[in-house]
Amino acid sequence: MPSDNRKLGADTKRKGNQEYYVVAFVKNTNQENGSGHVSVSAIKRSPGRSKFNHLSFFPGPIGALVNQLTLGSVPTAGRFAESHHEDFEEADHVLVKKIEKTQYQEINNATNEFKEDVKNKSRLYAVFGATNPIAPCLTGALTFTWSSWKTQLNHKRLNCYPAPEDMCGVEVYDDETHVLASGFQPDNCTSSVTHVLNKGGFSLKNPVVPTFFTNKLTDEHGFERMDKEQFCSLFKK
Repeated sequence: MPSDNRKLGADTKRKGNQEYYVVAFVKNTNQENGSGHVSVSAIKRSPGRSKFNHLSFFPGPIGALVNQLTLGSVPTAGRFAESHHEDFEEADHVLVKKIEKTQYQEINNATNEFKEDVKNKSRLYAVFGATNPIAPCLTGALTFTWSSWKTQLNHKRLNCYPAPEDMCGVEVYDDETHVLASGFQPDNCTSSVTHVLNKGGFSLKNPVVPTFFTNKLTDEHGFERMDKEQFCSLFKK
């Protein structure tokens, strides 16, 4: 491994300080891996121990089938991995960058917020994300439908009479009754990693294809390739 990678973490061993890193795990897009995958970890490294906060966004079994059949036109509920281990094992490239504490905190917070959005279904999985023009249209329609339903429920809760109707028979609600639902949006693994890194100040344009992250991060954002043996040695659990 290049000597630069051996320098990573040297200050921690010498001074006993905490260090902060962001790591991208890239599984190439090819015939064997299919569409490939990319995920990201925020790491706080202390002497003898490393704490990971990992984000790996993917569809469940049914969601994967729906995405395959519709070419990502119908967004479905997504999932996220609790650990980096599987992504690490499957990765063709492990890309590491040492960052400042403030960057770590921003990436860590963005990771947690993204996971919450996945849990409450405001972020849905579409294999091509927003690049498929149909997916944003469907999530927009879902947002409108959800807002309309919540408004009807809110009117029933606040009032003891049916909602008035206009000349066309459409129910009309006052401003106090309206519920503006938080928007649903389509995402995939590449958009999730791009979102988290940009929250940490990287100004990364979504490469769209997982394979393209490798050169994008190493050439433009200072990430270093690290072999897996060195990674395990540096980031002990």
